[in-house]
Amino acid sequence: MTSNHNKPIKTHSWPLIIFLLIIFWPIGVYFLVRKLSVDKKASLTSGRKMTIWGWIIAAMGVISWTSLMEDGFIDGTLGMLFFVFLGLTLVYLGKKSSINADKYKKYIDIIVNKRVRSIATISSAIPVSHDIAIKDIQEMIHKGFFEDAYINYNQDAIVFSTEDEVDERVKNHKVDMKVVSCNGCGANSKVEKGNVEECQYCGSLIGG
Repeated sequence: MTSNHNKPIKTHSWPLIIFLLIIFWPIGVYFLVRKLSVDKKASLTSGRKMTIWGWIIAAMGVISWTSLMEDGFIDGTLGMLFFVFLGLTLVYLGKKSSINADKYKKYIDIIVNKRVRSIATISSAIPVSHDIAIKDIQEMIHKGFFEDAYINYNQDAIVFSTEDEVDERVKNHKVDMKVVSCNGCGANSKVEKGNVEECQYCGSLIGG
């Protein structure tokens, strides 16, 4: 039995999300959480930036309290609390995203760099429970980290359907190839020397 392969889902752009966070934050937060849930590059790189911006927005709310009170004590206090709440929400989401990013990089290192396929071995290396490992790997497949991959429950392993074809193409390649470690996710990829390509696991640019 195998799991269904899920194609990555398109999400809204960062400018739109930031605009909505300012104008109507509940919808902005919803779109932000959704983007972090399905966008592989955002889930690896956005955590620290979100945390910093969260603290900045919260601090701006506190600093501007006096000027906001010109509209009245209650209105000013509510305005201040709005910015503080929004800022702390971003801090929470940013820290959660950073924790997930570190976890994803561990999986990529084990599965891609060390070429481990056994779910039991992967779960021991992280370390997490067997069920959590399956859940995490399926989540990463859903986000598009592992293209053409699925979980084979009979073999208790992650399977890359095109892995043999890719290895054969690289083996028979007539030009010089270079193994490069991606700065975005840490995955080792073979890139033609002198070329700049997108990392197949996170979308970051890597040069050969």
